Amino acid sequence: MRKNQKKFYKHSSEILLEFARNKNLDGNLTYQDLISSLGERAFGVVLLFFSLPTVLPLSTLPGISLVFSLPIIIFASQMIIKRKSLWLPKIIANHTISHKQISIIIKVAVPYLTLLERFSKPRWMWMSSGVMEIMNGLALLFLSILLILPVPFSNFIFGGIILIFSLGIAEKDGIFVSLGYACFSLYISFIYLLTVITLDFYYSLFPHS
Repeated sequence: MRKNQKKFYKHSSEILLEFARNKNLDGNLTYQDLISSLGERAFGVVLLFFSLPTVLPLSTLPGISLVFSLPIIIFASQMIIKRKSLWLPKIIANHTISHKQISIIIKVAVPYLTLLERFSKPRWMWMSSGVMEIMNGLALLFLSILLILPVPFSNFIFGGIILIFSLGIAEKDGIFVSLGYACFSLYISFIYLLTVITLDFYYSLFPHS
């Protein structure tokens, strides 16, 4: 039975490639069409899809981070309240994106995603259920808000951490989710240390300020 399950199991990259190659989806699609087309694993795969553009060079274009971060914020909020089906407000659900553009993003990102998936498999499932599902939602919400902020050179960092979280959720891999927390903690520690050093340097130059 396990062998049969393994045989029919599809990685997120396979699901995304099937979507990109689906000729029935040519033309402009709404975000709601995208969600409906991704099937029963839509929650994790959609999170993964919206995080992919944030780690590509196009994320430096004005407004790109906002367009792809807003759905992540909404989905993260639904994780926090433990909603089992995806929902988008109409103003975002009806936002259109060309299937050709989606296909380009997927085909550029899939080779890197496939490389990560070699190290991924369903394990430590407690990291994406129960209380941890709420914690994961809070982490993704915080990261996606940071992604929108105009912090120089931050898109690839925040987008990369969101991607790791999303891959862990999509593939039900608790180790990847844990890696997301580790990367997030390292970044926060780095910013804290940088702030302390900067303040110490400032006060050493202006001791009476």
